[in-house]
Formats: sequence, C-alpha cells, structure tokens
Amino acid sequence: TNSRSYIFPKLIRDFKVKPSIIVIDEIDRVIDYDNLMVELNALYRSVPICIILITNNVPFLQKIPEDVMLTLFFTKIVFPSYGAEELAQILNQRLKLCGVDLGFEEKAVISAVAADKGSARLMLCLAKTCIERNDFSPGFMRNIVDSFDFQDALRYIKGSIRPREKKVLEVIFEFILNNREINSKNLKEKLKLSGSTVSRILDIFEENMGLIETQTSNLGRGSGKTRKIIVTEDGLKVMRSIFE
Repeated sequence: TNSRSYIFPKLIRDFKVKPSIIVIDEIDRVIDYDNLMVELNALYRSVPICIILITNNVPFLQKIPEDVMLTLFFTKIVFPSYGAEELAQILNQRLKLCGVDLGFEEKAVISAVAADKGSARLMLCLAKTCIERNDFSPGFMRNIVDSFDFQDALRYIKGSIRPREKKVLEVIFEFILNNREINSKNLKEKLKLSGSTVSRILDIFEENMGLIETQTSNLGRGSGKTRKIIVTEDGLKVMRSIFE
C-alpha cells in the first residue's frame, strides 16, 4: 500500500540518524502477522535495532518462523504471571490512592480470582464493580470475569477486523440463521472469493480471534477438500453483538 511504501523507508532513515527501540505489545493481536515479520526482517537488515515483541499468549511464540528468530536474534524471555500476593499488593496501592477502605477478606478473594488469569486489569475491574454493587459473592465475580473476557475480545475484534473479513463473518452468521451448513466451499461460492482468500480469513477467525473451529474433510476424487466450520460460543456472541 502507499502508506507502507512511505512509512518503512522513513523509519529506516530516522533510525539511521537516531537509533531507537521498537516495542510491540500484544503482538498476537496483529492480523497480518506474516507480513509484519517480513517488514521487521527487512527493517532490521537495513538498520540493526533492538526489537521487542510482547504477548500474554505463550503458545503464540511458536508461530515465529525459525529464520526470523535467527535473523533478528530473538531470545524468548518468559515472565511469570502475577500471583495472588503480587495482585494483592497492587490492589492495596490502588485502594490507598483512591482513599477506599476494603476488608481483608474481600481483598483476598478479589486477588485470588484475578490470579487465575494473572491479570491486574481484571483485578481492578473486579474491585471496582464489586465495590459499586456491594457484592463480593463468588457467583457475581464469575459473571464479571466472563463479561470481562468477552468484552475484551469484542473490542479487539471490532477494532481490527477488515471490511472483507467482516463480510465473511456476516455470511457465516447468515448461514447460522438459515440453518445452512457452513464450510469453506459454500463461503467461496457465496462470496465469489478465491479458495486461498477464504482459507486465510478462516485462519484469522480460528487462530487469532477464536471465533470458529474448523475440520478439514475430503469431498471425493477430483473435488478437493473443504473445511467444515463450527462457530464457538464466544464467536456466536460476537456475531450477535456486531450484526443484530
């Protein structure tokens, strides 16, 4: 694209004058991941700089191609998630800043629930909501956690999905409403897209967004293969939030 042809040469010129560090947080949320790796590789070959990639999704690190690991001299450093004790310390600091007094038992329960995800952001959301509603019951907290996870995923998907991908998702939702079988062959015919384009978009929905699960099956001699699509529970909730 025109923006890419402008941005990367400019970055190279700027970094040659003033070397900097590139830090990309939540790298697992990048949609066009393969292209980003190509661009970073080209950038590093032009002007060697420090590149730091951050993710909470440890299995995602296995997706980094070996040649990229070697070219960019990537070294994996695994930091443990926040434990209950660390989260309790963060909670105490934030409550003190807000001038809010909370009982020891309530703080312990909030920290323990958040520790299951290792998320300080979730812990602060739990504390805020429980205090506002004056409800510290386990059931109420579970509902907060479920809603937090879903809203977090929904914000990411709405912010990153591209028009063509959104159209494919809309057709999948249409198939659900019409009780029609969902597979890559039907999507290809309905959307008039190439098989490779449909496959790439399905990979994004499955691997990056967790909206679907797929199963590959043979259509018979000379007919090739198709991917049967199973929409996840969260995937259906996302589609309803976007299209209803």
